[in-house]
Amino acid sequence: MFRLYSPHGNSKTASGSSALFFNTIGSYNTASGYWVLLGNTTGSANTASGTNALLAATTGSLNTALGYGAGAFFNPSLSTFVGMGSDATTEVFNSTA
Repeated sequence: MFRLYSPHGNSKTASGSSALFFNTIGSYNTASGYWVLLGNTTGSANTASGTNALLAATTGSLNTALGYGAGAFFNPSLSTFVGMGSDATTEVFNSTA
């Protein structure tokens, strides 16, 4: 399923089935891969690449996730996830810490 239509938000880029599927007003997001940033609605300035990367992030902003499942079950802000599989979600580098 492909969909990237939103009358709101600016500068969104998505490639891959259902990437940024639920995006409403989130702006400046880049998603590459199957189900990447799928749940994002209002989060902005996120970059994610790899199947299921930032899958459940809905409102978080300023995140980077690289790798299969990176940050899949988090809704963070100002975080970086690098890795593959469930271990990627435990390697969180939060710039506010």
